[in-house]
Amino acid sequence: MFPDWSVEIEQGAKHKATGLADFTVATYQTLLNPERLAKFDPKKTKAIIIDEAHHAAAPSQVNYRKLLSHFHPDVRHPDPDHCTQAEQDQVPVLGFSATFSRHDGLALGSVFERIVYHRDVLQMIDEDWLCDVRLTSVRVKLDLSTVALNKNGDFASTSLARVMNTPSMNELVVRTWLDRAAKCKSTLIFCVNVAHVRDLTNAFRQYGVDARYLTGQTNVTARKELVASFKAGEFPVLINCAVLTEGADIPNIDCVIVARPTRSKNIFSQMIGRGLRLSPDTGKEDCHIIDYVDTVNRVSSVMSVPTLLGLDPMKLNLENEPLSTLQKELKEPSVPFETAAPPDVGAKPGSVTYEDHESLQSLSSSLKGREIQIRQISRFAWVTCKKDTHVLQSFTSIKVKISRSKDSEQPFDVKLHRYIFRDGRRIEVSLALQTASSLEDAVHGADTYIQQKLNIDWQMFAS
Repeated sequence: MFPDWSVEIEQGAKHKATGLADFTVATYQTLLNPERLAKFDPKKTKAIIIDEAHHAAAPSQVNYRKLLSHFHPDVRHPDPDHCTQAEQDQVPVLGFSATFSRHDGLALGSVFERIVYHRDVLQMIDEDWLCDVRLTSVRVKLDLSTVALNKNGDFASTSLARVMNTPSMNELVVRTWLDRAAKCKSTLIFCVNVAHVRDLTNAFRQYGVDARYLTGQTNVTARKELVASFKAGEFPVLINCAVLTEGADIPNIDCVIVARPTRSKNIFSQMIGRGLRLSPDTGKEDCHIIDYVDTVNRVSSVMSVPTLLGLDPMKLNLENEPLSTLQKELKEPSVPFETAAPPDVGAKPGSVTYEDHESLQSLSSSLKGREIQIRQISRFAWVTCKKDTHVLQSFTSIKVKISRSKDSEQPFDVKLHRYIFRDGRRIEVSLALQTASSLEDAVHGADTYIQQKLNIDWQMFAS
C-alpha cells in the first residue's frame, strides 16, 4: 500500500531499528529497555498501534503502561514517582482487538479513551468478512460445580482436567466428531492441559483418525512444520492447549471443537474465531463449532455460542420461547450413552443430546431484531443480552442495564452496575436509577444519565 515507506524491526538481539523509519514493528518487551526506547522520540512519533489491545490493561502487563506513558502523559505510569514526558508529547495510541473486553473486569480506560469503530461477529458474517457458522451443542451430564476457579474467575486447569480428561469424555469427543464433523477437512480442538491434549490425541488415533498435537512444549521448528502440514490438509485433526488461541492464522479450519469449558468470553471468542476466517481456495463454506454444555448444575457464566448471543443454551428448544420456531428438532446421537445419575468427578458422563443449528444468523435472528430496535432509539452501542435485557458497557468497570420488572405500570428497570475491589475480591454492586413504562423511556433516561451524571466521555459508549 505504501511501497516508498521504510520499515524496520526492533526485537531482541537480532533486530535493531534506527528509530527513524517510517514504520517500526516492535515487541513491547524489547522496548522496555531504556536505551532502545530512547531511540523513539515522542516529538517525532505520529502514532502508536497496538495489536491484541485488550492485553494493555492486564495487571501482569503493567509494562504496557510503562511503555505508553513515554509517548502519552495521560497513560499513567505504574510508578507514581516516575517523571513523565512533557504535556505536549501526546502521541495518538490506537488499539485493535477482536475481543475488546477483559474477563477480570479491569478497565481498558486506563489506556484507551473511546471506541471509534466496532463490528460484531454477526455483522462481519453478514458483510462477508467472516464465514458462516454451523453449531452443535452437546448436552452432557458433567458436573462443573466441582471445578475450582482461578484468580481471574475462570476454571482452574488442574481441576477442570479431572472432569474433561477422562476416558469416557475423550471417547465422547471422538464420537461426536465422527458423528457430526467427520466430513470436515481441518478440525482444530482446544483442550484443558498438556495431558488432556495427549490423551485426546490417542483417543482419536484409536479410532483410526490421523490426529496430531502441539503444546507450549513443542519446539518452534516442529510447530511451524506441523501447522504448515495442517494448512496443507495433510491430516484432519489438530489438537492444542492454549497455543493457537490467539493470533493463529489458519484460514482452512472448518471445524472447531471446544473441549475445555471456560467462563471467559475473550478466551471462548478467540477459540471459535480461529475457524471464522475465509478460505475460498480450499472450498470452505462455513465453520462447524462443537461445544459441550453441562446439564447437571448449570454453573453460571460458562460460555457457549448461544451465551455469546445472550441466549440460554438450555432453553432454546422449549415451547413458547421466541427462537423455538427457528430451531431444528433435537436429534439423538447415533452412538448414545446410557442415561445415568449425575456423575462423580471423572465418572462416565450420563445422557448425551445433540442440538444442531444450521447458521448463526438463524439462531440469533429474533435477538437481532430487538437489538436493531434499541439502536434506532439510542446513539449508544446497547447490546441485547437476552429477552428484554439490554446492556451498555464502558471501558471503565461500569455498565448500565435495562431489564423487565414485575411492575405492570413501570415494567422496565434501569440500573447502574459497577465493579469494586474489596479484600482482594472483585465485587459487582448496583444502583437503581429509574423505572419506566416503556423501553423507549428507559433508554432515553439511561442515555441522559450517562451524558449528564457519569464522569465518562460518552463516546466511549458510542456505536
